[in-house]
Amino acid sequence: DLTKHLTFGASLTSMKNEWGDDISEEARTQLGIKEGNIEPETPQFMLSGTLNYLNGPLYISAQAKYHKDYYILPSNDYVDLAYDTDQGIVTERGATLPDWTVVDLVIGWQQAYGGINLDASLHLNNLLNAEYWQIGNQYGLMPGAERNIIFQLTVGL
Repeated sequence: DLTKHLTFGASLTSMKNEWGDDISEEARTQLGIKEGNIEPETPQFMLSGTLNYLNGPLYISAQAKYHKDYYILPSNDYVDLAYDTDQGIVTERGATLPDWTVVDLVIGWQQAYGGINLDASLHLNNLLNAEYWQIGNQYGLMPGAERNIIFQLTVGL
């Protein structure tokens, strides 16, 4: 029976990290923070789901992660997110990074041989090769990692 080998997990985080009225004068002048601004550099909404399959030594795990409302600057000002070099114009501006979803997949095999535990796994990160901004702050924007593949072998004594 396939379902007895499957497990599902989910996580939802929604927050509003808003500055109150206790902002220092230094934060107001140097960072442009004012009451009601959202704290930058962390998504305000995150949703993830995991589907795991385990049957004997074989395991497969798929995870999807969705992020949105990631404010870039402490002042919550708009920044340039996309630029058309051919036309020399900004094509997208925003106070938050565009929403993004990343799907990861792990396929592995665990086995014990004479007191030695072996675990071999193949990790397919960003399986769908999504293009997204992962980090944004006053120093600029950093893209998320492209699809990458990692093979891992663990030997436990």
